[in-house]
Amino acid sequence: MEGICYTALHPSIAALLVLLTALGIGGRPLSELLPGIAADVFHSGAGGLSLLASSMGGGAILGGLWLGQWAHSSNLTEIAVGSSIVAAVAIAVAIASSTMWVALPAVAIVGLSISCAGIAIQSSIAAQPRYPRLELFWAPRSNA
Repeated sequence: MEGICYTALHPSIAALLVLLTALGIGGRPLSELLPGIAADVFHSGAGGLSLLASSMGGGAILGGLWLGQWAHSSNLTEIAVGSSIVAAVAIAVAIASSTMWVALPAVAIVGLSISCAGIAIQSSIAAQPRYPRLELFWAPRSNA
């Protein structure tokens, strides 16, 4: 119970977890809806689904590579917020599109943005000063 109270009262951790929850509820379901979007919106069947899913996965891989190469602990919060905004706009474009060739780059940007935001949020939380009672589990001390 102490850990929940600590998390809820810590301003940065609480805000980052709210953002991560919003991404999980608002952004992640797009990947589960891709079969229906491919079939009912684009009338493309399995081929269209494979293009959409590959586009999202490719974007996520590029996002992870970019974040691993260029991000620093000092700008992770800005990356998380910016990526979340970009993901929301890209989701709107992908959903509003009636052509596959507009939706494919939008879905790739969704994958990239959600990947960057998720990694940045989790890395930001991991970089926060730790709750002293939980430090035993997170950062074992050496006797040297």
